Amino acid sequence: MEKVEPTNAEITLDFEIPESGYSWTIDQLKAFDARMRSGKIDKEILTKLLVELKDMRKKYGTDYPVSEALGYVFNVVIDKNLGNQKWRGYTPDWKQEMRDRAIELLIKHSHNFDPVKMQTTKNVDPYYYLAKITFCAFIQAHNKLVARSKKIKFVALNEGTMNNYSSIDEFAIDANKKIDEEEKQQKENAELGITPDEEDFASMPVDDLAKQLNDDDYTNG
Repeated sequence: MEKVEPTNAEITLDFEIPESGYSWTIDQLKAFDARMRSGKIDKEILTKLLVELKDMRKKYGTDYPVSEALGYVFNVVIDKNLGNQKWRGYTPDWKQEMRDRAIELLIKHSHNFDPVKMQTTKNVDPYYYLAKITFCAFIQAHNKLVARSKKIKFVALNEGTMNNYSSIDEFAIDANKKIDEEEKQQKENAELGITPDEEDFASMPVDDLAKQLNDDDYTNG
């Protein structure tokens, strides 16, 4: 059953925001989560949490864990993006793959957020930075699952003849199948609204992705 988000637009945080995202109580985290799910994304709080992670990883290394408060933010960003019409119709197992990939990229790259650079761009919302990483993760998971599905179907259809090519013509038949599958993938991407640039972005190695997110002007979302 789909989780129903709070509808009360007046949800408030009736407590002083802790200095560190690592020291929030469970009640504070729940209140923060409910506020975000109602549509109240606090840019100042989110910026503070991201900058804190950046500072901690500079000091202790990139394996330093994210705070619980920032973890709640990640889940809200992922849930809101999964609710987008582009992803609504996907099966639970595909959505779980998308969620897992998003969590992986958010944990690994969110400390690259640069509030100073953001101030010089059209979009200064740190939520957008996290949403862009999440979208990239969804595309990566989608493309991986589509490729896996095609491979399984291809093997199943050709299992009996794979080692029985007797001519170049037979080889051409299988080659044409692969071309047909690629064209179908391009059509599916077009229906999802995925541009060629986004396809390139989605297939980037993780380390290159981090650099791209730093170099991007954040105005293309």
